[in-house]
Amino acid sequence: MVIHRKGENMKPVNHLNYFSSGGMIYCEKEQDVVEGTPEYYEKHCMNCPFLAGHLQGEGIECTYEDSTVKDEFVSVLEPYEYQEKRSKARRIESERRARKFTVKKK
Repeated sequence: MVIHRKGENMKPVNHLNYFSSGGMIYCEKEQDVVEGTPEYYEKHCMNCPFLAGHLQGEGIECTYEDSTVKDEFVSVLEPYEYQEKRSKARRIESERRARKFTVKKK
């Protein structure tokens, strides 16, 4: 028996994650809003597979697949709102992936 998964129609999206007025930022790897300190950047972002760069002291640039965005990039200005949006999307994405498995007999 072979298990196949049909491809998702998601593509990598460049996320421009700007610091909120309180210095908070959305982190996809942590799936949470975190304090965007230099220490956090050094400890977490420098080794993150999503890191695409920094925004000249205004935020962090990350690239990952995201079904909530239709463009090649998105500006994230409100980290808590975006966290809620991504949380809902991850549940939907997970359900879609689970339904896309098919079983074929050899």
